[in-house]
This record gives sequence, C-alpha cells and structure tokens, in this order.
Amino acid sequence: ITLNFTKGNGMRRIVIIRANAPVNENPADTGFYNANPVFGTGSQIGSGNFVVYADTGSSVKITGLTFGTNYFYSIYEYNGIGGYSNYLLTAPLTGFSKVGLPASEAPQFNFVGYPNPFHSAIQLDFELLNPSSVTIVVYDILGREIKSGSFGKMPKGQNQLLLDETYFGNPGTYYIRIYFEGGCLQNPAVKY
Repeated sequence: ITLNFTKGNGMRRIVIIRANAPVNENPADTGFYNANPVFGTGSQIGSGNFVVYADTGSSVKITGLTFGTNYFYSIYEYNGIGGYSNYLLTAPLTGFSKVGLPASEAPQFNFVGYPNPFHSAIQLDFELLNPSSVTIVVYDILGREIKSGSFGKMPKGQNQLLLDETYFGNPGTYYIRIYFEGGCLQNPAVKY
C-alpha cells in the first residue's frame, strides 16, 4: 500500500498502521518511535499499532502486508524530533485500505474540506480513481452519527460536494467520512 498525504502545519508526520481494526492508541508527546515501512517491524504503540513512517515527507510505501487484510491508518502532525516531539492528537487523518484490491480500485488518500474551520457550510473536494457510489456520514467527536447522505454514482476524477449546516449540530469538532466502492476516507472539520 502506498499512502500519499498532504502536509499540514506540523514539521513532521507519523503514520501508524493496524491490521483489521482502527488504530486505537495515539503517540505520546516526548515519545521516541522507530519507524519502519515493513508492517510489524517499527515501534508498536499499545497493541498492534505499528509506526511505519515518521519524517517530513508526504508519502510512504508500506510492505510486509497480508493479502485480504484490512489495514487502518492514522496520520498525525508533530513538531520536534526524537524524545522532544509534540503531537497534534485532536484530529488525525484516518482511513483504511484492503490488500489485494487491484491498483485501479485502491483508495487514494486525497480528500480536503474547506473552509475549515467553517460556519454554515463546508465544501469537500475528493478524487475517485473509478466511478463509484458515494455516501457521506458525519460523526460528532464522541463517534455518534449526526447525519448521512447518499450521493449516488459519481464520476472518476475530481469531485465536489457541499455540506450545509443541516449536516452538523452545534459548534464543535466533527468527523466527515466519505464511503466509496473500495474504501473510506475521513477528515476532521471544526464548526464555529
């Protein structure tokens, strides 16, 4: 699996991968983690969460994966290096990929919501590698589903959707998931 991601405001990024379940442990500030793109050989955080990348770039090719297995990932921004790191834990980028999908169907990590923070509406820009049915689900910070919407079959390439305030409750942090054939992408959004 190759993950491509957009750099945020941090100096560096750390990518944590877990097989068959979402990443369930965050990196700790001042922690030192060895990254290795061979799954299962980098530092383990908690149980089964492995560090596959920790550097300044925007891409990692992960190997050592098992065919037919779902791999969940979380990408955190951070500043510092070694034992002097400070991680942004409030809104990691998350998603998953299943090993064995043809490259033409593998999810591509390319999903942006703006403006963010937003007041009354947020525009979602995302890329589909193939035509796909698309469903959007918005969750609150506690993981409760707030609202979902099905947008039918969308074309290959760049797509845009506008979510108005009816998709969100009061001001706060939300998670927007885009489900499509072969994958799911999630990004945080802050309503003020």
